[in-house]
Amino acid sequence: VQPLAVALLYWHATIPTHLVAAGGEADADSAVANSKSSAPAGCEFVLVVDVGGSSSSASVVQKAPSASSAERPTADLTADISLVASASDLHLGGNEVDLKLRQHVLKDIRRRSRVDLTDNSRAMARLLIACEEAKRSLATGSQATVTVEADGADYFCNVSRAVLDDVSAGLCRALVGLVGKALAQAQLGGDRISATLLAGGGARSLCV
Repeated sequence: VQPLAVALLYWHATIPTHLVAAGGEADADSAVANSKSSAPAGCEFVLVVDVGGSSSSASVVQKAPSASSAERPTADLTADISLVASASDLHLGGNEVDLKLRQHVLKDIRRRSRVDLTDNSRAMARLLIACEEAKRSLATGSQATVTVEADGADYFCNVSRAVLDDVSAGLCRALVGLVGKALAQAQLGGDRISATLLAGGGARSLCV
């Protein structure tokens, strides 16, 4: 996801105001959260946090004071925005949460059913897909059930939102670090950020 493109959608009012205020999903790839009612004086800055499957980034994007709202054509508004700073990690992403959630489910199945599925490559692959689906379900719900078939038997594990938050904690801490690096590069305090834009499929299920 290009941070300038995400910021442009926000400033050009492609993302409805009520979604900005509520922090809801704007489209398949973007969501807006933690917005403020008014921007700081002078230049306006937004923080774009992009969480992909295997990589993540935090970027600070600036809009010049002369840039107005959605009445201007998108092409004109593009000239008024610029990337101020960006920090990225090519080995940090939502896949990490899927793997940790799978470890939690494996431990639960081993404890309750006395079965170790780690040597069953097919079951492990199926379980990883099931964990990814559960992660997406828990983005809006409080409970999900992970099921997997192995050697003719079905195994299941009930997963709560609290469990997802726990296995996501490491990723969230790393994302906070990326945000800190981007703000340091931009020489800005958090109070100068008027909105935080969450992009990428991995951002939907995180306690950000």
